[in-house]
Amino acid sequence: MKKVFLILLIGLFSLNSCMTRKKVYTGKNIHQKAIGKTKNEILRTYGVPDRVIDDGLDGTVLIFEKKYFTTTSKSSSRYSDVLEENSVTDYSKTTEEKEYLYLFLDKNNVVYDYKSNYGDDYYVEKKLNKTMTVIVILPTLFPIIMLLLSATLS
Repeated sequence: MKKVFLILLIGLFSLNSCMTRKKVYTGKNIHQKAIGKTKNEILRTYGVPDRVIDDGLDGTVLIFEKKYFTTTSKSSSRYSDVLEENSVTDYSKTTEEKEYLYLFLDKNNVVYDYKSNYGDDYYVEKKLNKTMTVIVILPTLFPIIMLLLSATLS
C-alpha cells in the first residue's frame, strides 16, 4: 500500500510539470481608457506632461516620456610571463531605451487618440500540455497497474 501511495504521489508531482504558461495579448492597451477623458482627468492620472505641442487641428498633444539607460561593462586582465606585464581590457556599452505616450486632445480638451510604445495588456494562460501529460503519465501508471494486478491475482 505504501508503494501505491508513493507512486501516486510521484505521479501527482509529475503532472505539475505538464502545465504550460504563456502570455496572451488581449488586443488592448492600458492607455485606451484615456480616450474620452478631459485634460484635468489626464493630469490627475498621469501627472504633468514632459512636453505639450500643438497638433495642427486646434488641439494639443500631451507627451509623456521615460528614458532608461543600461550600462553593460566587462573587464578582463591577463598576465604574461614572457613580457612580465599585466594587460587589462575594459569594455563598456550604454544603451538607451525610451517609453513614450502621446495623448491627442481636441479643441474641447478631450482625448480622442493616443500613441504609445508600451502598455500592451496581457494575461497569463495556464494550459495542460497533452503531449507532455501522456509522456509523464504512462510511465507513472504502469507500476500502479502492475501493483493492482498483482494484488488482485494473489
